[in-house]
Order: sequence, then structure tokens, then C-alpha cells
Amino acid sequence: MTTIRALILPKPITPEWDWQIHALCRQMDTELFYSHDGEERAARARRERAAKEICLGCPVRRACADHAVTAAETYGVWGGTTERDRQTMIPRARRDEARRRRSLRVLPRSRPPGTRMRWESEPSA
Repeated sequence: MTTIRALILPKPITPEWDWQIHALCRQMDTELFYSHDGEERAARARRERAAKEICLGCPVRRACADHAVTAAETYGVWGGTTERDRQTMIPRARRDEARRRRSLRVLPRSRPPGTRMRWESEPSA
């Protein structure tokens, strides 16, 4: 009797992670993207260069890099960025997000359809 085993890869944790399905690194050895204890500086530089080369051709590189910055990923190569690259990107992204949130205009309450708040002007006739 022949047994057939299907390779079932894990699904993304949330719908926001759907981009991972299309990542070139998905079926690769994770050791290329993450350092290990005792890795020497020259070996680390070679490994990171090789990982970044793969990221350059990846169709979801931007989404991956955005995730790494937003989630403050502290380990590994994500979207062509290393831990060191992200150390400067993460604080900048947090400042930008805080600035964006402050600039949002939030209505104090919802209004019934077809009505205006006091500060809204009448449409020009």
C-alpha cells in the first residue's frame, strides 16, 4: 500500500499576513535569514548579503519590510532589511505614525444621515 503525504504549510496568522504566501523565502531554510549563536561577523555579513539578494527579487518585499518595521521585528532579515537597518527605521516609523494619528480629525459623535454638524457649512447653491 502506498502512502501519500501532502506538504501542508501553515496559513498566515491573520489576513494581514497573506503576503507571506507569496514570499520567496517561504520554502527556504530559515538559517539564511536568522543569525545563530556564535556567528562571526564576516559569516554574518555574507549570510545577510545572500538573504538580501533573495529579498530583492521577492514580489512581497515591501509588505515584508513594512511588517518588520511596524512590528519592530528584532531578529532576522525581513524585506531586505537587517536588524541593524531597522534600528533606525523603527523609531522614525513610530514618530511618523504618531504624527499621522495626531493629524486625524475625529468627530465627537456620529450624526444622522443627511444632517450636518454645527461647524459644517451649507453647500453652495
